[in-house]
Amino acid sequence: MSDTRARLPVQRLAAFSSGARGGDPAGVVLAGALPEDATMQAIAAEVGFSE
Repeated sequence: MSDTRARLPVQRLAAFSSGARGGDPAGVVLAGALPEDATMQAIAAEVGFSE
């Protein structure tokens, strides 16, 4: 696990779905402030989602 995910835990959700699969995958970070662009891109790369 990288330092980025250790500091910002990522929840993997399936939007527009009633279960954990299907729908639109989303990596969600609950944080007190918006992370920098580079940090958000690193999180997206680590969870395997494009955005």
